[in-house]
Amino acid sequence: MSPVVKQAVCNAERLQLRLLQTDQYLEAKKHMVHYWACSSREQYTQLEREGKGVFDLPTYDPEAFEILVPSSFGDHSVPLRVIQPRGKQARGVFLFIHGGGFVIGSAALHDNLLRDLAERTNLILVSVEYRLAPEFKLPAAADDCLDAAVYLLSDDARGKIGHTLQFIGGESAGAYLTVQTTLRLRDEKNIDVGTALAGIVPTYGIFDLSLLPGVRLGREKVGDAPNKQGENFMWLSLPADVFGSLDEIKKSEWSPLYNFNLRGLPPATFGVGAEDPLIDDNILMAAKWELAGNEAELIVYPGSPHGYLVVDLDVTAEAIDDIVKFVKARLTGESFL
Repeated sequence: MSPVVKQAVCNAERLQLRLLQTDQYLEAKKHMVHYWACSSREQYTQLEREGKGVFDLPTYDPEAFEILVPSSFGDHSVPLRVIQPRGKQARGVFLFIHGGGFVIGSAALHDNLLRDLAERTNLILVSVEYRLAPEFKLPAAADDCLDAAVYLLSDDARGKIGHTLQFIGGESAGAYLTVQTTLRLRDEKNIDVGTALAGIVPTYGIFDLSLLPGVRLGREKVGDAPNKQGENFMWLSLPADVFGSLDEIKKSEWSPLYNFNLRGLPPATFGVGAEDPLIDDNILMAAKWELAGNEAELIVYPGSPHGYLVVDLDVTAEAIDDIVKFVKARLTGESFL
């Protein structure tokens, strides 16, 4: 059996470059405007559109279009942003779930990444505009992602966009939502996800919402000392009765790390930076995924911070390459391990 944890190849010179970039990136993040420094959702959203929030200035794909999916958890619709590969026969659908601590971010924020993945994998990339906290506490975001996945598995989705769902993936909070969506498809919708999905791609996710010690002690490595970014996001995202109860937060409905039925799940490639406080979440989640009898790998990128997939760092291209390799291997039936 191949080892679950794989360290990406990185020589001493490149490691020094990555560590320098990580330090510079984290220093810059200390001076970015965070959601809790704004007076309203509208103010932060405008800053985000201008590239003055936590994320870089977005570049919107002119060919992206939106479809609306009815919610099964309320009277709202769930918007899905669709990016199709140009001039190629698509091979399936990849549902991408953006990060942002369940509080910030949007479906359109990472069009460049989704366009790159669409062209290199021949998949239709669909980004879900899930509801954000604190206006909509968890599990609102997870409910919207579940609705998106169920729809993308339907004949109606095949008729509208040409294919049905094969992959789910996301970064940070989106990785958490990727895992939770996969589990809820199995448990609530009685879908055999081990065969219905070709694979999942959770990248540097949080899987224990009570925050493992490495997250609490390593908060400076997400560039936010002394603001306790992880605690702030959880306080904003979780219902008050859950946030105030350690026993409640550690239930599997909130923290998938403590789900003790992980059998029958699709192959997974996890990714995390060695400088990310969430590294323990990812090591444990990937190990449990494989120990339950599923195919899994975790690629650890030396010298790399949280968020590397959606910023321009030395590691970014390599990490995207690894996702593409996983997807192509799963589409052709080859081993990715």
